Amino acid sequence: MPRRAYPSRSLAAAVRTHFGLTQAELAAFIGVSRPHLALAEAGTSALGPGPDQRLQVLARQLPPPDGLGPPAPAFDPNPNPNPNPNPNPNPNPNPDPDPDPDP
Repeated sequence: MPRRAYPSRSLAAAVRTHFGLTQAELAAFIGVSRPHLALAEAGTSALGPGPDQRLQVLARQLPPPDGLGPPAPAFDPNPNPNPNPNPNPNPNPNPDPDPDPDP
């Protein structure tokens, strides 16, 4: 029977999720192999000072509480596609289509 995979709570996994990276892409950026990154995410291996420093460059861009980047935007389940509260599509308040007042 295969073992169940649990989501990682490591900083590397948080960086990968936020930036939409694969393990291979993040591993290439920080200078380790993909299997080494997988072990680090599982908590069974350390990255080392160089790769960890490169990971911190990306980690600082995460929204709080993990990083120092800007907060994530608030989710609005009912966005208003029309910011104009006026339901009248005609901007002219004069209903007379003839601008000449003389008969």
